[in-house]
Amino acid sequence: MPLLIKILTIGHAFLGGLGLLAGIINLFSQKGGSVHHKAGKVFTVSMIGSALPALFITMMPGHKNLLLFLISIITIYLVLAGNRALTFKNKSKTQASILDKIISGTMLVGSVVMITIGGYRLWRDHTTVCYSLFLVVSAYF
Repeated sequence: MPLLIKILTIGHAFLGGLGLLAGIINLFSQKGGSVHHKAGKVFTVSMIGSALPALFITMMPGHKNLLLFLISIITIYLVLAGNRALTFKNKSKTQASILDKIISGTMLVGSVVMITIGGYRLWRDHTTVCYSLFLVVSAYF
């Protein structure tokens, strides 16, 4: 198990760093240009590839962290939603597709679950700042 965690952590860090570099490139490249498009694709793959192992790492024994789990879920949602929003640049698309609705609906259900967990744990533990953040951030999304 420790080897698996180490491999997932290295992959998570590498892809997260690659996503950060791709994001910086996008900040300084011309919007709509080929560099911007390529860096955007690298960003998307890297951020999802970085967030997926984080989901597993944060649920493994000895590494459980509900807040980091939440951050991973929100990262995946924001990257997917951002890419789906780009499909509306085509003037012929005027309505959300079933995939758009599934992504948004899944996050809605997940947010309700996270709000419930955050509220319950905050009520039960009374002074836990982590669950306060969990509750507030989940309510935002």
